Amino acid sequence: MPHWTFDAHTETDYAGQRGEHYWVTETYQVPDGKGGTRTETRQVQHTRWYPASGHVARSFDDVLVVGTRRLDPERLEDMGPWPLAEARPFQPEYLTGYSALRYDVDPDEGAKDARSRMRSVIKEDCRRDIGGDEQRVTDVDVTYSQAMFKLVLLPLWIATYLYGGKSWQVLVNANTGEVVGERPWSVPKIVAAVLAGLLVFGIVVAMVMAGRGNG
Repeated sequence: MPHWTFDAHTETDYAGQRGEHYWVTETYQVPDGKGGTRTETRQVQHTRWYPASGHVARSFDDVLVVGTRRLDPERLEDMGPWPLAEARPFQPEYLTGYSALRYDVDPDEGAKDARSRMRSVIKEDCRRDIGGDEQRVTDVDVTYSQAMFKLVLLPLWIATYLYGGKSWQVLVNANTGEVVGERPWSVPKIVAAVLAGLLVFGIVVAMVMAGRGNG
């Protein structure tokens, strides 16, 4: 299954705000149960905001992007994490007896996806750098350098079976054994299981109540 991996070093200037919590005592009226009211107090949290800016840097290694639209991308994302540290340079004999999909997500499109993921991580770096009790990141200016990408083939078992006139698909990560897929649900069996559970619960409750009555 084709995937892209992207590497990059990033330098980011950011602007935002740092929030510092403080507490204010407020008074309010509640019914006193005698037709009148009484005064009570409570502590209410407020936030004071201060401007913040700074610079963070991070290097990314092997940001993985699915390289095909032939299968559900979200399902393929769930197949990870992949042990990319164990990847080896391609040799034709690796595919002997197997089939491989060609990529239909080009590197430029994959790079946009990878940079979007990088920006999410960078924003978290900015929040940590801002500190305080709360943070707002309003602007990030990211510079990318040392960018590289590789095409990798990740081993995946795909099984499709028919049940009830419908096709069901199961994916298995051939490195880790992770299984993701669909399965048919039997409504009568589910209803029977729920009823059986309620019956058992009812019996337990009846026994407990009977025990209390005897006591």
